[in-house]
Amino acid sequence: LLPEPPRRHREPVHAMTLSPAGDRLASRAGDGFLIWDAPQMTAVQVTGLKEPHAGPFSPDGRTLYGALATAVVGVDAASG
Repeated sequence: LLPEPPRRHREPVHAMTLSPAGDRLASRAGDGFLIWDAPQMTAVQVTGLKEPHAGPFSPDGRTLYGALATAVVGVDAASG
């Protein structure tokens, strides 16, 4: 079983990005990324990304990208 996502960040939010369809919002804070159900504003996924800078969602909204110092990483927006 996957852990239940936290309901909020415990540190200040540094960046946010909205999916193309407007149904998901990714937020990044010092404690990592959360993906939110935008209409309900409930956290639905913890991505496991902690260090990358917030990047965009892919055009189809399935991948969230983040930039490390030397690479770009993509995370499945549905499963983290």
